[in-house]
Amino acid sequence: MNLKQKLICAFLGASFLLGATSSISLLNNLRVRYSIDQVTQSSLEEFVSSTEVSLVLQQIQAKLRELLEKKHQISYHIEKSEANQTEIQTLKKIVLQDLAKVSKYLDLSEQATLNGIELAALDGQKRLKEEKELEELKKIESVFLIHKTNIIHLFNLVNQDIELAAVFFKQELEPHFETKLIPLIVEYNHDARGELLAEVQQVEGAINRANILILLSTALAFASALGLGSFISRSIAKPLIKLTQAANRVSEGETTTRVNIKNQDEIGVLATAFNQMLDDLNTTMVSKSYVDSIIEFMADALIVLDTNLVILRINPATAKILEIAPNEIIGKQITTLFSSEENLDELSAEKIVSKGKIEIFETYWLTNTGNRKLVSFSATAMYNQQGKFQGVVCVAQDITERKQSQARLAKINECFLSFGTDPTANIYRLTTLCGELLKAVSARYYRLEKAKACLVGQWQALEDKLEGNTYDSIFSQLIQQCCEDSYSRHTPQSSQDTNTNLKILTHEVKTYICQAVKSKEKIIGALCAYQHNLILNEADKKIIGIIAAAIGVEEQRREIQEALRESEERYALATRGTNDGLWDWDLNTNEVYFSPRWKSMLGYQEKEVGNSVESWFNLVHPQDVDQLKAAIASHLQAQTPQLEKEYRILHKDGNYRWMLSRGLAVRDRDGKPYRLAGSQADITASKAAETELLHQVFHDALTGLPNRLLFTEQLEQSIERARQQEHYSFAVLFLDLDRFKVVNDSLGHLIGDQLLIAIARRLKMCVRPEDTVARLGGDEFTILLENIRKVEDATQIAERIQNALALPFNFEGHEVFTSASIGIAFSTTGYEKPEDLLRDADTTMYRAKGLGKARYAVFDTSMHAQAVALLQIETYLRRAIERQEFQLHYQPIVNLETRELVGFEALIRLWHPEQGFISPGEFIPVAEETGLIIQIGTWVLREACRQMHEWQQKFATARNLKISVNISPKQFRQLDLVTQVRQILQETGLNARDLKLEITESTLVENADLVASMLREMQALGIGLSIDDFGTGYSSLSYLHRFAIDTLKIDKSFIKDFNTDWEKSKIVNTVIALAATLGIDVIAEGVETPEQANLLQELKCQFGQGFLFSRPLDAQATEALIAAKLECTWV
Repeated sequence: MNLKQKLICAFLGASFLLGATSSISLLNNLRVRYSIDQVTQSSLEEFVSSTEVSLVLQQIQAKLRELLEKKHQISYHIEKSEANQTEIQTLKKIVLQDLAKVSKYLDLSEQATLNGIELAALDGQKRLKEEKELEELKKIESVFLIHKTNIIHLFNLVNQDIELAAVFFKQELEPHFETKLIPLIVEYNHDARGELLAEVQQVEGAINRANILILLSTALAFASALGLGSFISRSIAKPLIKLTQAANRVSEGETTTRVNIKNQDEIGVLATAFNQMLDDLNTTMVSKSYVDSIIEFMADALIVLDTNLVILRINPATAKILEIAPNEIIGKQITTLFSSEENLDELSAEKIVSKGKIEIFETYWLTNTGNRKLVSFSATAMYNQQGKFQGVVCVAQDITERKQSQARLAKINECFLSFGTDPTANIYRLTTLCGELLKAVSARYYRLEKAKACLVGQWQALEDKLEGNTYDSIFSQLIQQCCEDSYSRHTPQSSQDTNTNLKILTHEVKTYICQAVKSKEKIIGALCAYQHNLILNEADKKIIGIIAAAIGVEEQRREIQEALRESEERYALATRGTNDGLWDWDLNTNEVYFSPRWKSMLGYQEKEVGNSVESWFNLVHPQDVDQLKAAIASHLQAQTPQLEKEYRILHKDGNYRWMLSRGLAVRDRDGKPYRLAGSQADITASKAAETELLHQVFHDALTGLPNRLLFTEQLEQSIERARQQEHYSFAVLFLDLDRFKVVNDSLGHLIGDQLLIAIARRLKMCVRPEDTVARLGGDEFTILLENIRKVEDATQIAERIQNALALPFNFEGHEVFTSASIGIAFSTTGYEKPEDLLRDADTTMYRAKGLGKARYAVFDTSMHAQAVALLQIETYLRRAIERQEFQLHYQPIVNLETRELVGFEALIRLWHPEQGFISPGEFIPVAEETGLIIQIGTWVLREACRQMHEWQQKFATARNLKISVNISPKQFRQLDLVTQVRQILQETGLNARDLKLEITESTLVENADLVASMLREMQALGIGLSIDDFGTGYSSLSYLHRFAIDTLKIDKSFIKDFNTDWEKSKIVNTVIALAATLGIDVIAEGVETPEQANLLQELKCQFGQGFLFSRPLDAQATEALIAAKLECTWV
């Protein structure tokens, strides 16, 4: 029975009582409406702020900008510390947490919408709205996932290339965020607000309909029966009371309240709509806390405007820039923020709507205190789901400091461009620039001359007087401190460059700054400044450093100019001391007097040269005569102070000689020249010396080939030609002689030099005339092959070189054979620097040498990647040594007869946080090549001895166990190796008889006498000696006897399949029999199967080691193995 039917029953039955009840219901209904109005008004006020949920992502954008800035500072060495690295990681973590918060909010919104769909099962229109809202949420989630993926991609780019990451952020991530994601979320919140208002209207409509029916029932109440009135009271009044009470609780903040009314009438519909309204209200309020926190902590200024560009809300960053309280600007036009001089034609609702977004890259805001702040400003239009314009979101960033830094750099660049040829004047300009940029009272530059500070440049005179001290004395003290710190820092033990050359002294309210100026790594002066209450920031320190460096360059120029001036003066004195030829030209008669010396310098007699100027010019070289005439004309026109020109002139013997003519015009009162007189000096010898010197600078003194400098210059020209000419290409060959050191060491350096000269000749014979052969130094040569059309052109020349070098060389009865490893790199790589091509060719040469020498290899990109990987391994090795990130694993050694554990071999492991365990085969060769193996080997020996002694003290079963440690050949080059081993045994407490050192056969061959002496000393201590990987190197019976070896370790390559391979079986049998004859123990490495163990036992091999018994174990697992007293068994 619905409400209308109930009212009809009341009319027919008990109208009076029903009327009275209806009156009471009407009053309750009015109370419900009043409560709902209060709840709706409160909900809508809270909901307005929820539309700013997009600012969750604005916080993420701010953190991303900060992350990029920190990474940029580290990449360009502005700030590089562990704290910055940690801060970057923290920023990444915060961004990921905020992304998770947004994802959680979207999930909550989606779940709430699904609940709304279920609740609206009977309301088709409501269900369609909820489904449409769910589609919008899906769209927002899809766009957000793209944004999230872009952020993850940005993190990857930051780790690889900060410049590429910055471009991606500016061109991809930020536009996607501002034009796609933010408008979608704002639109969604706006639609949700409209939907909430519609639901409120629906509730109010239901209440109005109920009021109408109640009024009708009141008119008929007097005819109703008391019984039916009581029934109507129970069916209408009580539900309305419940609604009223629920509304009161909601107005008090209890949004979790729900009305449990199951009536099927209009009041039931009202209760369902009331509950649905609260569900929607809770859903839209989920993001409020996120939005508020983002607004509070957002770095950029954010302003929300209505459709008339009136300010509705600002964040704290906006208030900070404007230096104003937020409530003082709410309700004002956005244009009131800008300076009156700014052109704001673009800042109108019509322009923003038509363009969607406007950007003002540089504009000024006027602060509350009257200051002007330079900002970058953008405004984006907001639309609802129906496409209606709803308002504007504005974002601004304070760029004042950035523009100030740019202005400073522009002034520095302008100063550099204004430099003249006088270094002292340039220093004065730089001193002035320093004072202006620091806004100092005074700036001075002092040059250190004979241990005294001499004032050279000064900007603004000091007016204040100090009590007891002068400014010069204070600056002198600071300069002395800079010098002393510099000298104490430049010691062999510490070569790191620290900024100890900047000194700051604060005396009362005065600040004195002193920056040391260096030239060629030597302090030659100091740049000083003075100011009241001056606080230097990092930008100021960098400015001082740049100016000080520029002054250092100018001081170096001054020294060069002074040296050149002294040289010229000495040359002038020498010239005047010689008998130069003189000439005197009468410009009026055009006759020239040539002195006898002038003529004899050219081999002519007195009457063999005429007195006309043509007699002079006709003898000058055709390529120089026009330049000589131009120099004379320029001087006669007073464009140059004197005539000074070098040129070639024909000698009587038919050869040209270099001459230097100096002259000076004599002028009348009007400045017109009427005479030109001067001298002529023969500079042929100095020109030849200059040419020879130039040749020496660009050529190798031994072979006469171009050196690295000339080769690099020609390579630069080829790179430029390849850039300009599409079809031009070239190749670079890098040659390194094989075993050249053997020739030097055996036959002497004289034969070695003759060999290099002969090789240079053969190389020149193998290439074309347009190609370049150069010697870089030592036994390294390079060849530049021009106009290479295909790879075969270069490889054919490489083969020709190999064939030419394969022929013997004969020097003083010695027949010498040599070969070369050749690396080939082509210009197709597109490099712009010669160093890159030489690096690739060098890398390829080492690849060829590693493949067996006497061959060539062609560069591919994997070689460079491998070289970079090796460099990364070396870097990580150095860090691992500092951080002690190495680990030792222990592989058991077993007595094959008793099957008892007799000891362990200590094996080093390196853990990388990203790559996991790095194989020793990867990092040990790098450690050997870089010399880091000495530090690593010392650590391994100490740790292995310490661990074994600890086990021996802890377990009785371990007291007879021995530990085997590998010793690198480079460790034997340490003269104090025995002392180190003895000291480690004393420190760790391990008995020498429980230590066994494993060495390779190559170690015994290299420096045999030194190694033999060391081994005898170690044996005297009681240390055991083993030859590791026996049979793979210089296997020889002589050193087994000479070095008194205790143990042979058969390499695992012989043990593998030796039970089925007859040849390997014979080798193993022979080694075991040989060891038994010499009384030497044998350990078989790489035992993996029971068959191998059984066969080794039959051959009387005493010990075995391999995966059959155990893989290498870490210290904890090894200790457990010792504690278990396990015997190794096999079938």
